[in-house]
Amino acid sequence: MDAKIFEGGVFIDHRGFLEYNNNLEFFEIKRFYIITSPEKEFKRAWRGHKKESKIFTVLDGLFDVTLIVPDSFEAPKQKLSEKKFLLDSNKNQSLLIPGGHFIGFTNKLPNSKMIVHSDLSLKESKLDDYKLDANHWIL
Repeated sequence: MDAKIFEGGVFIDHRGFLEYNNNLEFFEIKRFYIITSPEKEFKRAWRGHKKESKIFTVLDGLFDVTLIVPDSFEAPKQKLSEKKFLLDSNKNQSLLIPGGHFIGFTNKLPNSKMIVHSDLSLKESKLDDYKLDANHWIL
């Protein structure tokens, strides 16, 4: 499986707004967390998972997300591939990120907020967690 954007939509009538993403292919969710970045251009990088899959959905703001497939998780030196995505809360997008990637992201607007769904428990995730210095690769 490869990383993929799922586009959502909005239905508006006299009752208000209904935001949806009917095309999103969810997996079994074991947990979620919400990230808020108060400062514009705050970089969070690099976190890798061989097995864990995640879904990023921006609740407010704009995030620039970079995914890297490394030559190794234990001592990565080269990028086998790199993909960039711009996630905008106004577009109601979700990004499915399968295991096998290092993830880095930057918020492009102050107070941007994103919810992350995971298919591993926290205990399972900690056994599949690879961290690099934020400057290991240019974000």
